Amino acid sequence: MIGPRDRSHDAKNAERLIHIRAVIRIVEPNFDVWRIKPIRRHTRNPWFKPGEAFVVALEILREVEKPLTNWEIGKRILAKRGLAHPEE
Repeated sequence: MIGPRDRSHDAKNAERLIHIRAVIRIVEPNFDVWRIKPIRRHTRNPWFKPGEAFVVALEILREVEKPLTNWEIGKRILAKRGLAHPEE
């Protein structure tokens, strides 16, 4: 469940980060901690496997003889998957 953000959790993480930086300075005083990149977490789309939406969109474009808008392609993808599309 997605709820309001827990600020106490953020404060704890900020405090932990200060301690981690202090330990790094003890071990390697000249180390630039800003070179460390955050880990990017990718959440998968629950409706499509990787690359599947692209393939379905291409199939739809091959079936029609006229150009479609993004909205029309999206509605047809949902219809092909058996999902209800939002009202226009």
